[in-house]
Amino acid sequence: MDRKAAQAGRFYPGTPEKLTHAVQSYLEPLRESEIPALGVISPHAGYVYSGSVAGHLLASVEIPDSVVMMGPNHTGRGRRAAILSDGVWHLPGIEAAVDHQLATTLKAKCPLLEEDYLAHEYEHGLEVQLPFLLRRNPRARHVPIVLGRLSYRECERLAAALVEAVDELGRRVLLLASSDMNHFEDAETTRRKDFLAIERVLAGDAPGLFRVIAEHGISMCGFIPTAIMLLAAKRLGASSIELLEYKHSGEVNGDNSSVVGYASVAAW
Repeated sequence: MDRKAAQAGRFYPGTPEKLTHAVQSYLEPLRESEIPALGVISPHAGYVYSGSVAGHLLASVEIPDSVVMMGPNHTGRGRRAAILSDGVWHLPGIEAAVDHQLATTLKAKCPLLEEDYLAHEYEHGLEVQLPFLLRRNPRARHVPIVLGRLSYRECERLAAALVEAVDELGRRVLLLASSDMNHFEDAETTRRKDFLAIERVLAGDAPGLFRVIAEHGISMCGFIPTAIMLLAAKRLGASSIELLEYKHSGEVNGDNSSVVGYASVAAW
């Protein structure tokens, strides 16, 4: 099913010309030697806040022809694990096709995933990634997955299915977890909480990430997609994980009393 842009003019510029200019400015300069990433974490706030962090990441890694994008469900609509397996996403000046073969292969291996348009209709967390991905690789196709609250065991099941699908098709696939970090606390508290989570991410410790999120009340919206990415990337051979950039919204608007953190991470 085709999907129209839901957030053009809100989270990112609403015209092709302005969107192209913004994305290109965030992507420059490109890294001389691209990271052959298996998995990444990319933020999903409005471009004015997190565009530079996402751009730094997606300028630094290779973008293959297939990208699985996993993000949290901000709207509360639809199924807990919602996938779209066909269609084109229409953004300003961009036609982003779903990777039907990879999506259907993944669905067959993971009954947890359900075809569901409602969860995707107004969700911003995946939509904002596409202009960067398509600018870097116009051939890139994506598999969009929106996730609600999953247990750790369910995360393991989805990660295993991702690995099996990638292995079966025998192609390079980038696993992208869309996530912001801690929300709406002061800058000092947010940075402290964020780096508790980031430490677990850099250690490749998915169960540890679940634990610190719960123990310290860290409002990292995409910790479930992140845990799945970490589990799958490790099984696909990732042995290095690097924090590429960290910022918070107070660095943009000057208000450090209530901020949101943004991190970009690559695993390869």
